[in-house]
Amino acid sequence: MIGVLLLSLGGCTLQEIRSKSKFGPEYRHKGSNRTDSVRWYAQQGVEFKWDKGINTSLTYRRRDEDNGSGDRDNGVWFELSFPIWRAVKPPDPMAKKITELEMRLAQLEAESKDGAP
Repeated sequence: MIGVLLLSLGGCTLQEIRSKSKFGPEYRHKGSNRTDSVRWYAQQGVEFKWDKGINTSLTYRRRDEDNGSGDRDNGVWFELSFPIWRAVKPPDPMAKKITELEMRLAQLEAESKDGAP
């Protein structure tokens, strides 16, 4: 939540808040005989989307280890992502056409004023 506060103080405006949920089995192979080990996990988080392409999220994950023997691997993560590079958007062809039509209209208006007595 500190990141959310810092971004809001830094002039970024919050655009969207999203919920992030993941759950299910996670399979691992370990040992020389490649025995399967299954860990069940549930992951819940909140993602904040800011203007300027910056995203922050806070996620809590709980994983049960050893097929439900009672051992758990819990964690809390804070994530921050920001754009490193963005492609330049090509100019809108419709905006160019509107500009050309406005110039043509201004030219026609000027010609009609010049020709009027």
